[in-house]
Amino acid sequence: MQYIIVTGPKKAGKSRCLLKAAEKLKASAALGGVITRRTDETGDSREIVKPGGAETVPFCSRIEWDTGIPGDVFKNCHFYFSKSAFAKGNEWIRAGLGCDVFFIDEIGGLEMAEESECKWDFTLPLAQAGDKKQTLLFSVKESLVDEFIKKYNYGWKIFRTEAGDDISGKILSEIIL
Repeated sequence: MQYIIVTGPKKAGKSRCLLKAAEKLKASAALGGVITRRTDETGDSREIVKPGGAETVPFCSRIEWDTGIPGDVFKNCHFYFSKSAFAKGNEWIRAGLGCDVFFIDEIGGLEMAEESECKWDFTLPLAQAGDKKQTLLFSVKESLVDEFIKKYNYGWKIFRTEAGDDISGKILSEIIL
């Protein structure tokens, strides 16, 4: 089992790095999990993407929006999130548990909050860890890396990115399929 974290400051390209890695791996590996992607230049709106696939779902926005589902949208910090998007992402997480490379983007305040109703169910792939040949590739908000590693100490290899960096090649060189 391999454990990899991608971290860096806001807008450093953590999600872009995971998307590039998934794109390069999709022909040679079974992929699972969830990655976020900007849907506009400013990053004010995002969608979730099934790694290596074409399936996407609107996820969050800095502007309040209507998903058409009553009570679906909630605000946390500067973003409005869709509960149904979290449900779809967690469905992808459960479906991808046995894959070769498993992505979760991003471990943030919602995921680290015990009482949070909506968050990525990232503990599922950690719980099934064992002798199997699999890579868990998570992005973790920079301010939460130490807390995350302290709580989930699995021997993580940490890659830090800065704005404009493309470290997807470095990460791919670490993945053993």
